[in-house]
Amino acid sequence: MSARPTFAPVAIALAVALALAACGGAFPTPSADPGDAPDASIVAYIGGYPLTHAEFLERRVIVEEGVASMERDVRDVFPNPKDDLDREFYSMLLERWPPRIAALKRYGNDAVAFAELVYEYALMAAAVRDGHAVSDDEVAAFIDEQSANLDLASSDPVAEAEASEFLAKAGGREAYLARVAFSAERNLLIGKYLWASYERMGIAPNDFGAANAARWEIARLAVAAVEIELTGTPPIDASPEKAIAYMQEGEALEAAEALRTPTPAPTPIS
Repeated sequence: MSARPTFAPVAIALAVALALAACGGAFPTPSADPGDAPDASIVAYIGGYPLTHAEFLERRVIVEEGVASMERDVRDVFPNPKDDLDREFYSMLLERWPPRIAALKRYGNDAVAFAELVYEYALMAAAVRDGHAVSDDEVAAFIDEQSANLDLASSDPVAEAEASEFLAKAGGREAYLARVAFSAERNLLIGKYLWASYERMGIAPNDFGAANAARWEIARLAVAAVEIELTGTPPIDASPEKAIAYMQEGEALEAAEALRTPTPAPTPIS
């Protein structure tokens, strides 16, 4: 995973949820039906939605490999800029990423993976409560779009190698598109809800700074509105309190970066 923006075949609301290019191993396949999952255990209910152990394990792999990739870039890539763009871009990330890495490590992979999934399921629940829905045609169009993006990247001499590596790490084209299909409805619902929320808040579509700041407020309200229940089967090293604390720290870090102020003190882990 390189620091400079490169080939990214998935264009959805939650890039963190599909940052599969950073992953270095095979993933268990999540399932909306726990009976279809390799491990049918349900580790939690978030707003009434079941979170399977398989989906949790997949997200934890993404978190683990994401942290490792960030550390490699901070250690090897950022100190060695190749041109003026790299010097400007890398110097910014070299300042911003170490506090993020420290926060990820402080909370631990289980807690971070759980926090990300709480964020997503809570926003999906908020979208449903708000009356949003996704049609079968929208889901099919979304999957077709991701498939077309893969074809486009694979036919581009510049992006071909990265696309091939991406698919190899994702377990192949069919496995990748299966995961896209699994989360398509959730991500489409989240996208609709966020844009509707921005519109209600008077945020212009191109005001990315305001939208990013508002996203945290929207997420806080969504998480506060859902019941989060860990089942303990199997147990994971996470809790609703740690998930919320991690999200609060993420918000504080982003706010500090936006204002170019010193990094805030860490949030205590309960």
